[in-house]
Amino acid sequence: MLENEEFLDQTTDDGASLTGYFAGDSLVKIIFWIGLSYGIQQTDYYYDNNALVFCYVTERHFRLTKTDLDHTKTDIVFEGRYYYNNSSLLEKKTTGSGFWDKENEKVIIPDSKEYFKRVTQKMNGKRH
Repeated sequence: MLENEEFLDQTTDDGASLTGYFAGDSLVKIIFWIGLSYGIQQTDYYYDNNALVFCYVTERHFRLTKTDLDHTKTDIVFEGRYYYNNSSLLEKKTTGSGFWDKENEKVIIPDSKEYFKRVTQKMNGKRH
């Protein structure tokens, strides 16, 4: 797992992490989690033969009480499912709306490649 300062240029309100999941030596999934002042965004990247095949995005907002935000309860305000083949978007299914928007779709591929590189480098560093 990589923490906030290991992969982000600036820290966030409630931290961030990149967690890689391996099947043998192959990276099959990365979870990017980020805590923000209003809630949580999570992006799950799924790989097959080192290539992105699916991305699942959720944005959760903290519940609003009469006076403040309840940081113990969240509601999903956005869900996105993105299907890829050879770095090309095949299909997408989205529901809801939040701060994640259509512009964010453009960073899925470059982010997935950068995170893949960082997680595998960290894993390979542990093996030496």
